[in-house]
Amino acid sequence: MRKIRSLISLMAVCLLSCFVFPFLEIKALAYVTLEAEIPVTCLEIPDGKTHIYQIIIEAENNTSPIPKSDILEITENGTGKFEIDIDEPGTFVYKVYEKEGNEPDIKYDKNIYDVTVFVEDVSDNTLKYAVVAKIEGKDEKPDKIEFENAVEAETDIVTTTTTDSVPTETTVTTTDTDSSSDTSTDDSESTTTKVTTAVTTTTAVTTSKSDNTGNPITGFIDSVLTGDSFPAHTIRMLMLSSILIAISTFLFKRDNNEEEDKNEE
Repeated sequence: MRKIRSLISLMAVCLLSCFVFPFLEIKALAYVTLEAEIPVTCLEIPDGKTHIYQIIIEAENNTSPIPKSDILEITENGTGKFEIDIDEPGTFVYKVYEKEGNEPDIKYDKNIYDVTVFVEDVSDNTLKYAVVAKIEGKDEKPDKIEFENAVEAETDIVTTTTTDSVPTETTVTTTDTDSSSDTSTDDSESTTTKVTTAVTTTTAVTTSKSDNTGNPITGFIDSVLTGDSFPAHTIRMLMLSSILIAISTFLFKRDNNEEEDKNEE
């Protein structure tokens, strides 16, 4: 009977050795959970406004621990950080980038950072980590993960003016008649005078973001500036003025000649 009891006790000890001691060994090899941080900075835009940007983090594969939050909202000129709980050594890779917002006047940063978190065992089941970032598509390894947005430049109004001078010639013929009391022969002298008038045509091309369609006042100004009817009207007026001046000159000179003839008689 004692032998049977001794055999049962021995078997119980063997069973305990198979189940309890491996469990204690596993517990002894467990690492203290480490909280790794990936800091991110958003630079300020000099436009006098306050902006809030969204930064996204994505794990490259399923073996990388999942961050506590996969999105950060950071005010410009501010810093945020992604937090990751890690309980074993390894190399874990993430992508960090900025989510494009809906502000039309902001040009968002397109850089994508490949972030690697190196975790190693120091001693006594203690872990330490290091973070290395690299901009995707570039060889440089920046010291910080930062995003710099910019303000979209507004389209300026550009006006180009071209001035062309078109000469117009008007020919006026006048006749001088000399009368003599001693002779019956009339000497006539013809004089041809050319009057040249320079007509200046101005063409204006205006580029603007505004649209004045439907406004009669601004539409009239636009029609004048773009040359729809203004240059042709000006040319006709100047030609008519030149002809009137030439005719007036001719009539004035003829009257003077007739007056001289009367005085000589």
